[in-house]
Amino acid sequence: MLDRIIPLLLLLTGAAGLVYEVVLGRYLALYLGSSGASQAITLSAFLGGLAGGALLAGKLAAGPLGRVRQPMIAWAGLEAGIGLWALALPWLADPLFAAYAALATGLGPTSMAFVGLRLGCAALLVLPLALLMGATLPVLAACVERAAPARAVTLISRYYWVNAAGAAAGALAAGFWLIEHFGVERPLSGTAALNLGVAAAVWLAFRGTALPARSGDLTPEQMTGAEEESAPAEQASPAQDLPADGSIARLPSWLWAAALTGFVTLGSEVVWTRLSSLLLGASVYAFAMMLFVVIAGISIGSAVASASLSRGHRPWTVLAVSQLLAAVAATALVLRLDALPMELLTLRSGLPAEPENYGTWLLLGGGWTALHYLPSAIALGAAFPALLAGAHAGGTRADRGTAWILGANTAGNLLGALTTGFVLMPVFGIERVLLLGACGSLVVSILCLPRPLGLRRLAPTLAVLVAGAVALGTLGVDAPLLPRGLFRARVAKPGDLDKHVKAVRSGKTVFREDGKDATITVELYPGGNLIFRTNGKTDGSNADVATQVVLGHLGYLFRPDARDVFIVGLGTGQTAAATVSHPGAMVTAAELSPAVVEAARLFAPSNGDVLANERLRVIVADARDVLQSVPPASYDMVVSEPSNPWVAGIADLYTLEHFERVRSRLRPGGVMVQWIHVYELADDVLADIVCTFHASFGQVAVFRLDVGDLALVGIDGPPRIDLHAAEQAFGAPSVRAELFSHKLRSIPTSLEDLLVSQLCGPKTIERFCAGFDGHLREREPRVEYLAPRDFFSGRSAKVTRAALDTRTGSTPDTIGATLWRQHPLDAKRRERLHDFLVAGKHPEEKPLIAALLPEPATGSALPLFGVGPP
Repeated sequence: MLDRIIPLLLLLTGAAGLVYEVVLGRYLALYLGSSGASQAITLSAFLGGLAGGALLAGKLAAGPLGRVRQPMIAWAGLEAGIGLWALALPWLADPLFAAYAALATGLGPTSMAFVGLRLGCAALLVLPLALLMGATLPVLAACVERAAPARAVTLISRYYWVNAAGAAAGALAAGFWLIEHFGVERPLSGTAALNLGVAAAVWLAFRGTALPARSGDLTPEQMTGAEEESAPAEQASPAQDLPADGSIARLPSWLWAAALTGFVTLGSEVVWTRLSSLLLGASVYAFAMMLFVVIAGISIGSAVASASLSRGHRPWTVLAVSQLLAAVAATALVLRLDALPMELLTLRSGLPAEPENYGTWLLLGGGWTALHYLPSAIALGAAFPALLAGAHAGGTRADRGTAWILGANTAGNLLGALTTGFVLMPVFGIERVLLLGACGSLVVSILCLPRPLGLRRLAPTLAVLVAGAVALGTLGVDAPLLPRGLFRARVAKPGDLDKHVKAVRSGKTVFREDGKDATITVELYPGGNLIFRTNGKTDGSNADVATQVVLGHLGYLFRPDARDVFIVGLGTGQTAAATVSHPGAMVTAAELSPAVVEAARLFAPSNGDVLANERLRVIVADARDVLQSVPPASYDMVVSEPSNPWVAGIADLYTLEHFERVRSRLRPGGVMVQWIHVYELADDVLADIVCTFHASFGQVAVFRLDVGDLALVGIDGPPRIDLHAAEQAFGAPSVRAELFSHKLRSIPTSLEDLLVSQLCGPKTIERFCAGFDGHLREREPRVEYLAPRDFFSGRSAKVTRAALDTRTGSTPDTIGATLWRQHPLDAKRRERLHDFLVAGKHPEEKPLIAALLPEPATGSALPLFGVGPP
């Protein structure tokens, strides 16, 4: 049974464990947001629980568990507990977070009280599950130690890599299939059934099996003698077992090694996650691929190390060689970072951009990227079997060694993930953090070499650290192409590919920060064009500014007296500048990344140095946290300009729950302006977003912005359009100065320009969404999985956009059409509108452009503002 049944069951529980980790991370993001701080809270609760469970199980193994006649039943109990808690989670989460929502109102989203409240909620849900999961392998190790002490290390090492192999399969299933097809709740129930099935199988298989009491601890003299016998002849390590009471008199060297390798492993995973975003795009598939590769590499590495140990290789030699290889692999990855984006672009350009080819691209592009992570992951994965064998050879029982090594390694994991994400990457950057990880692996390797303690071991270690410090400070290891977003290029011909890369290289990076949430860059190109990128994706510039500017003004057409305005995302600051130009407007902008705030300062000539405006307040926090922290009816207007929905975590901002959350924070008659794009999006996805928005805001108008961009305007209540009040609002000198400051005719400079940009109004949306029941929900994030395929294939929702555009039909559903029937435009104004539409370069507007060619006036138009610059 030890060789056959247990590995099979561990394969299943490993898969279940990673499904829980992936699904719970996604589930808690619904309540806590997807910022780096929120992810850190979830990670802290999960990894902290795993470490605590392992250490607690080790202590129990030395006490009550050592006296139980059928200890395998304890394993069954743990698996049953995991399953039962997972079943209860959805039922517990709703009332818990309802209380959280009530308590969070009034707390600052960046306050310690708010952070503590979120951490407490995450801990209440995750810690019990993580504690039980962390205890499973140590409890099983205690059983093996009593059942087969001579084979304990071999069996536990095998169980570890088999469990990791199952975890890799679970990461693949959760990331690529389960959440997309079943949402974030049903996978919890299905996986809970798997744990309960394993518990039943263990109970049935081992309920009649009584094991002898565990063997006693070796005395310090016996232990030291055993270690000296197992160590290399020239090594005289003073390693010792943990005291019988579980306290730590002096941490053995293998615990330090376990903690340091854990630190490097999770620190590397954080960096690899960011690299996947920069190389493949920040989609859920890129993250899932990376997680699978890391865990599969750990499984392979531990299996190889186990086989090497079984052939008689010394544990410390295996550890030293594996960590040396990890250092070499990390260094090699750094040297490949500038070539990788080009290679991936070449691979992609040879693949037809069709939705059915997306899976092939994930295998080709994702596979080629994975091959660069895999050597490090394999080398780092060898640590556990080597450490366990080394600790056992030094006199430590296999069960206790398992518990303490897992506890120290997981604690190192947690510290490595948090330190890398919040400190090392922002300070040193991706490339140098990889080199730091290589130095860490090299230090472990040197400390494990078979030579005496003292200067002969200390000197090489210090030399490595000094060399690493010098390299970090002096080596030119930056990869210029890495953050330039080559994954977004669609180049079919080799010659065009070279031209595109040459054009990309012509830019100079004037700002870059690898922050905890994203890599933010600003590049300066010939002609003065500044481009702002998030994880390689262009999110703004000082050239194509129509969308950024109009979003800040558009809501005032429907709410001219809007005073308190909330903006989701700062970006280049041009939307905030447009909004704050309205007299009396008090604007709050929520920006997830502090690096974006710094980048926006570079756009001061385009945004009027808006960050210095006292009527703008920027909060570095998740927009959902800010909305949660303010009472209902706090704002007159909300402007939402997030990134594209194919970016992981962004699709939640296009769901019914989010729109309802925004509406609850609007005052009666308040307005929400929501950006959405037509490019890289399928018709059915755009239709789903529009109709989900309509379900929250019954009165919806649609406007076109720049080429490929739309704005959905939702009104809380019946629309009351007061064009005279709107004309007065847009005629304010500060507003006109802002509009004319861009010196682009494609930006509306009159109320008429805005009105001719409207595609349709509430009547059209009501007809378009009649019978629609496929509302986008946070717990069923299908757009997050559909949009990356649309992005890859370059789809365009032209059919849906055309269906919403009523301007050239027989019954146009726009404010302008109603106005101009009553007050026809004279020739001069028709000419101005004609010029505005031509400047926008919207090919679908050709019929409208032709219809606006100047004709003799048949009446007098309203004296709207904008006939000339201020």
